[in-house]
Amino acid sequence: MTEHLNIPVQGTDVQRLADALNAARLVGIQFELGPNSHIKWDSIVSKFVPCSTFYEPGHTYADPNSRAYDWRFRCDMVTTHPEDGERTALGWRFFKGRWEPIAYGEDDWDVQGFVGTVDQQEASRG
Repeated sequence: MTEHLNIPVQGTDVQRLADALNAARLVGIQFELGPNSHIKWDSIVSKFVPCSTFYEPGHTYADPNSRAYDWRFRCDMVTTHPEDGERTALGWRFFKGRWEPIAYGEDDWDVQGFVGTVDQQEASRG
C-alpha cells in the first residue's frame, strides 16, 4: 500500500524538510518525492537540497533560448534593500558580445525562468 503525504512548505521550512527527508533515507525509510518546486535531489552530494529561489553568488545563469544574443548573467553577490529587504543580485551580464555590470531584482528572477547554470570557467569566456 502506498501512502501519500502532502506537506506545504514555505520559507525556511524547506531546509528542515530536506533535512528530514535525508534523515529518513539514512535510517532506511523508502519513499518517492513527487514533483516539487522547493526540493531537488543533488546527485553530487547524494541528498535532497532546497531549490534556489533567487540568484546565487558563484553561479552563472544562461538561457538556452537566447542564442541570438548569447545572454548570460554571472552573480557575484546578493544584497538586500535597507528599507524593504528586497533582494538584488549584483554581477555581470554578457549580452550582444560584451560583458557589462548589472543588478537584477526579485521581479527579474520570476520573469527570466532560468533552466540552469553553467560553470564559471565556461561563463568567463566571451
